[in-house]
Amino acid sequence: MKNNEYPENREWKQKAFGMPKLPSGDIGQDKVLYYILKMVKDGKSANTMLNIEGSNSTVTLGRMCEWIRPIGLVNKEKQVWTLTELGEMVLERQNSCFSTAVFCSTIVFMGEILFYLQEPKNTQELLKIAEEYHLNWKTNSEIHNRIKWFRDVDMVRFEEYKLEYSLTQKGQEFL
Repeated sequence: MKNNEYPENREWKQKAFGMPKLPSGDIGQDKVLYYILKMVKDGKSANTMLNIEGSNSTVTLGRMCEWIRPIGLVNKEKQVWTLTELGEMVLERQNSCFSTAVFCSTIVFMGEILFYLQEPKNTQELLKIAEEYHLNWKTNSEIHNRIKWFRDVDMVRFEEYKLEYSLTQKGQEFL
């Protein structure tokens, strides 16, 4: 992708604080995101339960839309969820690099994780770096939610014997 095809980066104060907790099942969070956006586009009811292979999640479409609304992919108009222009672009492209660029431009400490993982780091090191950005997270969950996305799109790997995360070739190319 060319630089001018990436979404515009929001100012830090306008970014979403939390990473949406997308179930991944057997297909990964990126595919689940596309599935959710497709359901919205098709006009499915907010009460529709998501059926994600390999996941025992009982979340509804409406709940997922609430979680992804701060990113700017969906809006709620007259009790009906609709896709924004950005949501339409993500659904149309279904490209993990573009979706990751959207997340990095709209969620705090997403792109920063990739930047800092140019050198392998463990969760505690990433949490300490997050504190430098005035993100006083008390648990590892916000780091793990972000890392989960990056692992699902094959940009970050976990080296179990070292308990460290590092960039894959795809993650390096994305930067």
